[in-house]
Amino acid sequence: MIKIAHNVSVTDLTLTDIQRKKGEVRSELLKEQVNIAQLASEIASPFSRPIEGSGFFKTVKTGWMIFEGVTTGIKLMRKAKSYFKKK
Repeated sequence: MIKIAHNVSVTDLTLTDIQRKKGEVRSELLKEQVNIAQLASEIASPFSRPIEGSGFFKTVKTGWMIFEGVTTGIKLMRKAKSYFKKK
């Protein structure tokens, strides 16, 4: 890594030194970009694990979730209907 001090004259740097430094910085940035992308994907989708078990258990679990959603929806509709009912 090239350290440039304030007392170094400009003539000490060559074009190859600048190109090498640019390549080092670019590779460091690419590594950090990959790390950031991995962390962002972990943060954004922490629950992306597949449902454990065999195909039968996946089907049962999916069916149970649908059943729960339907029953909750019916309860909400009944509650909303009671608010608009004439007394």
